[in-house]
Amino acid sequence: GDNTGYSSGTYGAITWANLVNATAAGSGGITKTSGTTGFWNARANAATVAAAGNASIRWTQGAGASMVGFATTLTPGQTLPNPYDQIPFAILCNLNSVPGQESKNAIQMSLGGSNNSYDVGTWAPGDVFEVEIRDGVFRAWQNGMELTNFIIPVPAYPLYVTWMGYTTSAGITAASYATGANTGSEPSVSDAGGLLL
Repeated sequence: GDNTGYSSGTYGAITWANLVNATAAGSGGITKTSGTTGFWNARANAATVAAAGNASIRWTQGAGASMVGFATTLTPGQTLPNPYDQIPFAILCNLNSVPGQESKNAIQMSLGGSNNSYDVGTWAPGDVFEVEIRDGVFRAWQNGMELTNFIIPVPAYPLYVTWMGYTTSAGITAASYATGANTGSEPSVSDAGGLLL
């Protein structure tokens, strides 16, 4: 593939704030360390807010069920059985399939409704994900490949960078964030399937 003009952007490690039942680590990593497993009761948000324009979150997935994306509030899920209607765009790395409910590392999306989406892929620890809003459109990526097969919601600012943990010890090992021109080019893979950097 031709990577002429490709820019990986200038991203900074996320500093997590307002942690609930979670412990942050270096390079933007965060893990659910307390709270009942099997509930969206661990969360944190970044100190930065997307108020307009382009914004992007990149992270490396760890173990367990968790999600990363953009929320409409600093405290999604605080008063709800689930946080999906307060998280209009996020990737959910789950431990079961939807709608089949079989045990597997399935990717779903939080799209602002009352439930998460059906499966849009599978994941493994170490996968690199990205969610972005670019030119007014939400998009999602896994290892440089765009995730599809879901209805993309219309974004509304402000948007808060959010992590939520579902199972005990679930988390991400690194996370970074950029806005505006610092988001660089959209992720892309070469013809051979390698990530262009």
